[in-house]
Amino acid sequence: MQQFYGQPSAWWWAVRISPTHRVPGYENYSTFQPAFAYQSLWDVAVAFGVIWAARRLALTGERTFMLCAAAYAVGGFWVEAGRIGPLPQVLGIRYGAAGDVVVFALAVAGLYLTRPRRTPPARTYAKAHQRTLVDDSSGDVMLM
Repeated sequence: MQQFYGQPSAWWWAVRISPTHRVPGYENYSTFQPAFAYQSLWDVAVAFGVIWAARRLALTGERTFMLCAAAYAVGGFWVEAGRIGPLPQVLGIRYGAAGDVVVFALAVAGLYLTRPRRTPPARTYAKAHQRTLVDDSSGDVMLM
């Protein structure tokens, strides 16, 4: 909790961060946005949303998992955007946000690749002309 917080805040749900854990430049502030609480609330909302979607849309197990991963990544990216401090970065974005982008992209690709495909209607073929045995006058049997 002392390392996972956002911008300074005076709102009633702001959390106190001890001076030893404050980011340089924010020493004069004592309460900050509780990013960990936002992440937790998002995770609970995702859980209820995925349960609803899985039942409503009759999702298979892997599609439910991928939906959950994609939704979790969206929330993780949003929370990472609100965090402050010198966090490790790759290509200009924080590791956590970069991981969320990768998870989201893989989950959406998986959802696309495992989507239910419409099966074309079964082809109906005209029955082949049935051959019958015909008895000719000479007693031979011939096929027609």
